[in-house]
Amino acid sequence: ENNNRLIFNFKKEEIVITTPATQIGEEEAKIKASVEGDENTIALNAEYLTDALNSFSTKEVAIGMVDKMTPALVRPSDKEDKYLHIIMPLKL
Repeated sequence: ENNNRLIFNFKKEEIVITTPATQIGEEEAKIKASVEGDENTIALNAEYLTDALNSFSTKEVAIGMVDKMTPALVRPSDKEDKYLHIIMPLKL
């Protein structure tokens, strides 16, 4: 089911987050970001990402990834929180 799928398109200075079209609709949001490395796209489960973000006390996070088929590492950017989350990607 596509309802929990978020597609992240990492560009040089922004991340474009989209949801697939469903009966409810679709959405696109652009966030200014500091992106290192090549442009890349990955799909993640929104519930897993929300759980990860809610576990951090900081508002800024770092998302590390190699490619669209390897797990994404989500951690606070300030590294004060000791938690990190590994989220398996969804097929695009």
